[in-house]
Amino acid sequence: MMTESIDKNRICPICGAKTPPLCLPFSGGGHVGSLIDDLEGIDSPPGYIFVGANGLILNADPASAALLGSVQIALIERPFTLFIRPGDLADFFIHRNALFATHEEQNFEIKLRKKDRSFFHAKLKCTFIRNWKRNTDCMRISIRDYTRRRQALDQLGYWQDIENIAGNITTRLIRCPARDIDASLSRELKTLAMFTEVERTYLAVFDETVKVLTLTHEWCASGVIPIQGDKKSIDLDQIPGLKRAVFSGKHLQVNDVGDEPGDWALELDRFHMDGTRAFAYFILREKDVVHGIIGYDSGCRQDQWDQEIVHLFQFAGQAFLNAVSRREDESAWLTRHDQAPKRSDQRIASPGPPAGGPAAQPGNTPPVKWDIPLEIEEITETGEIHEKYSLMDIQREKATKPEWKYVGVDRDSPLPEILKFSIIDGKMIITCPQCAQQDQVIPKHLKEIGKIVRATCPCGFQFNLTSEMRSFYRKAVDLEGVFLLTKSKHLLSDSTGYAGKMRITNLSKNGVGFITDAPGRLSPGDQVRAKFTLDNHVRSLITKQVLIKNVTGHSVGGQFLGSDKNDITLGFYLM
Repeated sequence: MMTESIDKNRICPICGAKTPPLCLPFSGGGHVGSLIDDLEGIDSPPGYIFVGANGLILNADPASAALLGSVQIALIERPFTLFIRPGDLADFFIHRNALFATHEEQNFEIKLRKKDRSFFHAKLKCTFIRNWKRNTDCMRISIRDYTRRRQALDQLGYWQDIENIAGNITTRLIRCPARDIDASLSRELKTLAMFTEVERTYLAVFDETVKVLTLTHEWCASGVIPIQGDKKSIDLDQIPGLKRAVFSGKHLQVNDVGDEPGDWALELDRFHMDGTRAFAYFILREKDVVHGIIGYDSGCRQDQWDQEIVHLFQFAGQAFLNAVSRREDESAWLTRHDQAPKRSDQRIASPGPPAGGPAAQPGNTPPVKWDIPLEIEEITETGEIHEKYSLMDIQREKATKPEWKYVGVDRDSPLPEILKFSIIDGKMIITCPQCAQQDQVIPKHLKEIGKIVRATCPCGFQFNLTSEMRSFYRKAVDLEGVFLLTKSKHLLSDSTGYAGKMRITNLSKNGVGFITDAPGRLSPGDQVRAKFTLDNHVRSLITKQVLIKNVTGHSVGGQFLGSDKNDITLGFYLM
């Protein structure tokens, strides 16, 4: 489906630039700021329900009855838990128990069920109340419908995810050495594919006549065969859909080839993966000059993408082209350097031996070492000096380039925080917390230095590190969740059934690390049922059975048991 081209007169709210608006325009032209301002005015009036210690509703006002799709009289003496989504019961009981134990106000969000069995997001504020005459306790629950606010916050998080991806792509490509740009582009194409859940993403560039399109980089999911051989270069006339998009200045998104008018058979056969059902072309242009396209293929029907996704692909494509251009420029410079004449190797007649020294023998004339900077000039066909650079500058730059340094640290000495880096497939990547520069080291070399090593980054920042063997990458996160103790290694323990809150600090494909507010409740060998929400754009809910492996104070490490559908979601999240 053809969509409107980007407004060339639109001013970027970040950098003030007009054309093209590629400086992180993913906030929707200020929509994020206005969305935050509007959040305060979209909450519904609160309703109030009084619930006894036995969980039965004692009283309810008309507003709360309306929120639950019922009437006041029908709520009295009914369990409040009937109106809570089953998946949120554990969270509710945690806050309920905390309220009656500490008498401190509890604020949390859950989903409540209406009479028609539909659910809505609700913000609950629970207050402890004691009836001194009857010596009974109850809680007053303030209920607000948070559906619109939650939708707005989800959309805001979605935009922030897009902005983070765009910023990370740019940062990684800028820091990437020229020799690694091709591999880096493939990884960034994979990032786009994972975020948008498509099977193939690619980058292609036009020749100077904008008649031949050449596929330069692509990423394909498992089972998808990349385009091979002569199919990587194709005449634009053989791709009519793309040709129309190029000359109209609009990108093309086909959500379902079966529903869109036109014959796509030839185009799909020439330039797309087998089984393509949806595809898109995003035109990459600068100052009305078309340089190439970035696109995707999907085997499933796609919904129409919003403008933020379009901006993300265009922004990434422009960053890809800049990286390719930088690689070509650096390669050309190195080629000129390698072909430059080496005047320092020339032999000239010796001015003679020093006074009192032995006479020079015929045929033993030593080479003269130049002590002045040798400038290499590149002269064009017209005789004009095109570029001049110094060989000594090149050698000095190589000699003074800062490098990573590693020294052993005494374990008994006072140390700041020790960072742990994982060893995966026999490799260890060290990342500077200050500037994010990376260094790949061989683990056994670090172990020869010491158990704890102090690293000095080329930027000058120092930090202590140690290594740990891991089969899977472990990602640092900050997620809220709850757990239920389902099995204790102590056969006579009465802790089974205990529920608590958890803050997840790291996550991998086969394990989790978290902090609990109840130290001593968990021991190695226990099993818990953990439930938490990922901070991705769809806020995926994960439920896993966890075997506790180690407990140190409030910190707990566990291993996931079994496999289920959540493993796929975690795999995408950890990419």
